Amino acid sequence: MPMRREQVAAALKYLGDKADLRGRFERATSLDPQEQDLADIAVETAAGFVPGVGQALAARDVERARRANDPTGMAMASMGAVPGGRLAGLLKRYDPVMQQLDVYHGTPHRFPATEANPLGEFDASKIGTGEGAQAYGHGIYLAEAPGTAEIYKRALAEDVVAVDGNRIAAKRSVDARRDPESIAVNALISAQSGQVDDPFATAMQRLGGKYGPRNEYDAKAIEVIRNWRNKGAKIEEGGVMYKADLPDEMIDRMLDWDKPLSEQPVSVQKALMKLPNAQKLDETMTGAQLLESKMLVPGEMRDPAEASRRLQQLGIPGIKYLDAGSRGQGGSGTRNFVVFPGEEKKVRILERK
Repeated sequence: MPMRREQVAAALKYLGDKADLRGRFERATSLDPQEQDLADIAVETAAGFVPGVGQALAARDVERARRANDPTGMAMASMGAVPGGRLAGLLKRYDPVMQQLDVYHGTPHRFPATEANPLGEFDASKIGTGEGAQAYGHGIYLAEAPGTAEIYKRALAEDVVAVDGNRIAAKRSVDARRDPESIAVNALISAQSGQVDDPFATAMQRLGGKYGPRNEYDAKAIEVIRNWRNKGAKIEEGGVMYKADLPDEMIDRMLDWDKPLSEQPVSVQKALMKLPNAQKLDETMTGAQLLESKMLVPGEMRDPAEASRRLQQLGIPGIKYLDAGSRGQGGSGTRNFVVFPGEEKKVRILERK
């Protein structure tokens, strides 16, 4: 039986100021994914019985799911067009299985097993020991695109060839271009990454070229590879790739590096209003500009670690930004994420390879 308008009004009046109705209205009308509590669900469920409102809310949820490239979410959201389906569509976002984004972390390190996870856990104390740039904030870096994480995996990883019990690595200096063993290691790793049947033969063929080796160093490297193969050498690719779950509720509360403050998630905007100098915030300022400014950490020197700590204290768990391959695409594409210290235990490692 449809709920009457006066019943809806009574329900909303009962919630009163404690329900933060203005904030709930802003979340309800936004097309960006929003964090919701049980009171939000109560308000939307009640409003969904008003003719026309339920259909509008369902259309909003379908658009949110479409933007997130979530076909299952679109199907469930469409249930909300029927008043009885509002609750099912809203509770979908509380499903811990459906509210995860697969992300990847490339590192030269192998995490030790823990009681909570035999694959290991992220450790904020190790921040900066990997690629080390920390250009988008102080925290643990995760990538939506596996290829991006692969770059970081390879950045400081040590590729080696094991020969007669010795592990031989390529030099990282300019001299490596004139070192036959370094040339040989790099050629073998490159060949193996292409998943060829015989990386030793492929490496020698590439160094030999169509008209012979380019120089004496490549010629010597071919002899090195031939000798290693005869000794039964093993190629060991350095670095580790981790696949992990990043909860949607964390993503929804992250500061968007690329967007102005006026387009940040509602939870982020509310968090920033807790700053002592919040009245001086410029809504056209992007997340990146906020981090570069003195609004978070006053002083002459920029301190990314302190800025991350301050944002985390405000309830913002990290930063999200478009990766290099997605910039210039109008906001679409894949993203990278920076998880602030203190939030990393919420990200569970699923695979290691």
